[in-house]
Amino acid sequence: MIVFYDPTPVSTNPDRYRILWTAKGDRDDLTEGKANWIEVADQALETLDGWVVEGGALVLADLTAYRREAIARINEAAGQTRLQFITDIPGQQMLYQAKEQEAAAYLAESPAPVDLSNYPLMAAEVGAGLTALTPLDLAQTWLAMANQWRLVAAAIENVRLLHVYAVEQAADLATIDQYVAQALSLLASIVTPQP
Repeated sequence: MIVFYDPTPVSTNPDRYRILWTAKGDRDDLTEGKANWIEVADQALETLDGWVVEGGALVLADLTAYRREAIARINEAAGQTRLQFITDIPGQQMLYQAKEQEAAAYLAESPAPVDLSNYPLMAAEVGAGLTALTPLDLAQTWLAMANQWRLVAAAIENVRLLHVYAVEQAADLATIDQYVAQALSLLASIVTPQP
């Protein structure tokens, strides 16, 4: 693609030029005798707004929209990674929290209660063919699962936040793309920790 630019620099940067127009392919007929053009790989530019020629290269001068899209990709990948470890149906997150609270309250009692009337969620899952045979086993299982989730959630959030910040600070498209690729790779590598 041939990019033709205004020979007058923009703003205070003596090496930054406004793009006038582009032409796909290698067009010697268009460039012959002209000095203010560069050749770059063919690409679809929805608009020339924000793009400039700087240092002999096509660069996006205003990275705001590109950053926003990159951050959205990181956030979406973090959400998809979370879905590998949780059941995402209405009310399920509140149920997980209620189970954890019930398990902690049950284990805090001494002696352990035989009557589960104060622990309705536990009563629903204790017994043959259910989640656990005893209230103690169930409470320990629920707390272990909650702790595992916290470790996974922390790993996901760490990757997400570090890379969103890096994208916000990046100075060019290539660096933004690098941070997005790194975030997606790290998120894909997250596995359930062993208890």
